Amino acid sequence: HIITFGKGETRVETVGVNAVVYVVRGCVRIFYNGFSTEAIEGQILLLEMGMYQLQPENCELVVFNLEPTHTGDIICYLSTNYNISTTSNHNCEMCDFHNFFIAVPSEVIAEFFKSCVRLFELDEFNEQTQKLKLSELLYLILSGENECLKSRISRMLDAQKNRFRQVVFDNVFANISVAQMASKSCLSTSAFKREFEHNFDVSPH
Repeated sequence: HIITFGKGETRVETVGVNAVVYVVRGCVRIFYNGFSTEAIEGQILLLEMGMYQLQPENCELVVFNLEPTHTGDIICYLSTNYNISTTSNHNCEMCDFHNFFIAVPSEVIAEFFKSCVRLFELDEFNEQTQKLKLSELLYLILSGENECLKSRISRMLDAQKNRFRQVVFDNVFANISVAQMASKSCLSTSAFKREFEHNFDVSPH
């Protein structure tokens, strides 16, 4: 979705899922756990789940929420068809220090976000378009050369995988259907079955 802020007071935002944010114009100051920084026009901001204080300054943001239901299916698709991996051995202080991360995107990724804004302006950003654009965004980041950006995205996606494994371990002996376990994992039934077989080499049944 796209959000426009005027120049206002600091506001508290609870981020319920991991999010990728692009600053189209203006800037936004982020406060989290005693740390603060500023994302300005043309930068990408990755927000892991948590409670943030935001201080917007006449800014416009494009926001993609990395909901497990969508991203699980997309990562399976990218892995199968394009050999894209979410595994990253990269680490540095910039990547590991905060719950948020700011990066300067490549020209290709910046153009991608500008195309999203044009779709919003034409009122053509429906649910199907959103899924296609999220697939494109994850492909561009995970196949790109910015190791810090790839590492943080990988970490965010891995956190969702860990949640899946925890749901399985918590419910493996319970009287519960595959569909119910998929729902608890925030995955579609088909995505849950694929993830289960990938992790445990057997079907969930």
